[in-house]
Formats: sequence, C-alpha cells, structure tokens
Amino acid sequence: MGCDIHPICQWKEKDMNWWRNAGIPDDSRSYSFFAQLSGQRTGTRELLLPPLAPCRFETEYFDDNSFDLELLTGDHSASWCSLPEMQAYLENPLLYEYARGVWERWVQYGEFIAQYHEVPFDHIRFVWNFDS
Repeated sequence: MGCDIHPICQWKEKDMNWWRNAGIPDDSRSYSFFAQLSGQRTGTRELLLPPLAPCRFETEYFDDNSFDLELLTGDHSASWCSLPEMQAYLENPLLYEYARGVWERWVQYGEFIAQYHEVPFDHIRFVWNFDS
C-alpha cells in the first residue's frame, strides 16, 4: 500500500499543436520526489523550495489538445510540467537531496525523447497523477 505516481512523458512536433505520448519516465515510489514535484506526501519534510507543479490542472492553463486524463491510472492530484522547468529546478542546490535521483532520471528521459524526435526541450512535458 502507499501512494504511486502515474506519469507520461509527451512530445510535440515543431509544427504541430498536439502532443504525442512518448512513454513512462521513472515511476519509482519516492515520497521525497512526490513532495518536491507536486507537494504530495510531504509528511514531516520541510521543503526548502516550493513544489514545482502542485495540481496545475486546477490552477493553470493546460494546452491539452483533448488530453484524456483517463490515460493516467491514478485518481487524484493531476498536474504537469515542462522539461525546461525540471531542468532549471535540478540546478537549484535546495532541491531535496532524496528527490534528486528520480528527478535526474526524469530529466535524462525527457532529454533523450527530445533528441530522438529532434525537437527542442520546450516541446517535452510530463503529465501525471497519483493514487492513494
């Protein structure tokens, strides 16, 4: 039992307005990563940085192009972020140390997808939600 993340990495062609699913980045159960990424499962952790993307589907515009949240098998706290946002956050020395390993793997995965499809980094995003 516990909380799991259900992520999808997506990419967008340079001339297109829709996103394509690229695959699943590291979906390890890391509560430190969940806390730093979206404010989930913070427990007693005192985060030195605010979470990167807490529940953005509810608070920020999402150019979803009919993104189907049913693709995500979790049941709460859907959100998203871009690869450049994750890259910038990774550079901050205040990133919670126990989150850093999974964070680096997501960034590496996104960079690989960008290189493979020959698109700029801002054409890569991660979408996720959680189960309880």
